[in-house]
Amino acid sequence: MTTITVPVFIQATRVQPWKANYGEYKMDANSYSARAVGRPGDVLETTVTFDVPDDWNPVPEEIAALQAKANELMAETQIKLNTINDTISKLQALTYEAA
Repeated sequence: MTTITVPVFIQATRVQPWKANYGEYKMDANSYSARAVGRPGDVLETTVTFDVPDDWNPVPEEIAALQAKANELMAETQIKLNTINDTISKLQALTYEAA
């Protein structure tokens, strides 16, 4: 296992009295001083430590996520192109007669 420590910034938001919510993680403010937790809206700096397997390779997962995003964008674009092409076809089907 490799240990990675990275600095992160979090914003304190009040969930209920004396509890602060940081994303999906909750921290009981009673176990920390008010200065350590901060006031709602404060941006705090801290560090997060991860244990990563030595053989972990994030590249295939990242490539798969990017390919999924590309496919999603292509599908959205194709829908818009179909609408434009349909409008063009309808305009070309109109006949013009000079008065």
